[in-house]
Amino acid sequence: MIKTLFIRSGTARISFGVEVVLDEPVNTTLKWGMVLQPNVAKNQLHLVSEEIVDLDTKETLVQYKASTCIDNT
Repeated sequence: MIKTLFIRSGTARISFGVEVVLDEPVNTTLKWGMVLQPNVAKNQLHLVSEEIVDLDTKETLVQYKASTCIDNT
């Protein structure tokens, strides 16, 4: 069952997430969130970050953050 859903959109990034309640046999609530950055010129969406947290145990199950390489030469 989906408990809550949020979507935020700014000029550069789109954030959204959802809380999901898992029934028997798991009986836990997970929060899943993602941040995307559009590249309009290339018609693409890039994953900036993603996280899944078990809200009952406060344990982070999945965490991803994109890294960028900056060449200053």
